[in-house]
Amino acid sequence: MCSSDLARPRPGPGSLVTPGQAAVLGCSHCSTSFAYLPVPTLRSIMPAVGAISGGTDVTLHGAGFAPGAVVLFDSLPATDVTVVNPTTLRVLAPAASQVAKQARASGALHGLSAAVLVRTPGGTSDATTPLYFTYL
Repeated sequence: MCSSDLARPRPGPGSLVTPGQAAVLGCSHCSTSFAYLPVPTLRSIMPAVGAISGGTDVTLHGAGFAPGAVVLFDSLPATDVTVVNPTTLRVLAPAASQVAKQARASGALHGLSAAVLVRTPGGTSDATTPLYFTYL
């Protein structure tokens, strides 16, 4: 980094970087730059239910989605993740875990809910208030 850039402000609380955008800062004298990417947020899952065997085509709506996104149903990764745009992802839901299948087979579960999280180069969606997908 060039010394002329040390005094330049960086994005932080109250910055002008809006959700869904990346701020690119760098040196005006050389090729060094830094991208501050947004942490993804998840607002809806459609449909929010699917087969325990997996394969349900699911559309996720939110913000901050970027190439390289990984979608997790609990700890299981979705397949065929497609970033349609920064606010829409399409995925195939994974099959429920073997433990969940065994619990359901024993009659312990009528529907199994999996927390859905989105991970991008900017971070991971809020795990304290996840949205859920229910396996039937």
